[in-house]
Amino acid sequence: MRTTDFFPSKFAKAADLMGKTLAVTIEKLAGEEIGQGQDRALKPILNFQETNVKPMVLNKTNFATLEDAFGDSNNWPGHQIELFSTKVPYKGDLVDGVRIRIPAERSADELVNAPLKPTRSDAAQAEDPRPEPPFDDSEPF
Repeated sequence: MRTTDFFPSKFAKAADLMGKTLAVTIEKLAGEEIGQGQDRALKPILNFQETNVKPMVLNKTNFATLEDAFGDSNNWPGHQIELFSTKVPYKGDLVDGVRIRIPAERSADELVNAPLKPTRSDAAQAEDPRPEPPFDDSEPF
C-alpha cells in the first residue's frame, strides 16, 4: 500500500495520469483556499466536465497556457485541453508535475490526409540552441 491509498488527494496529481495524456473539457475555474496556517492562500482550481477527473490546482505556468490560448478565464469553459505528466522544477529539484497542452484543432479530413512529419532525433534536440521556456516552479503541478 502507498501513502495515497490512505491519504487520497482531492486534486489531480501527476501520478493520477499514470504516464498517459488525458483529454478533458473545462467546466469552470473557481478560487479555493488551499493550505494550512500561514501557507493558506486562494488558488485557482480548474474543474472538468468529465466526472472521473479530479479538479486541478493551476500554477502560474498552466494558468498562462490557458490564458494565452483562450483569453480571459470566463472564456475557458467548453474548451478541450490535454493533461500530461512531465518532470518540472520545484524548489531546486525535478519532480513529476501536470502540465496543460492545447490540442491542435483539425478536421477529420485533415487528420486522415495529414502527411506524417519527421520527428527530430534525440541528438538533434540535444543540439538545439534555443533556450527552454521559463517555468514557474512555485507549485509542482
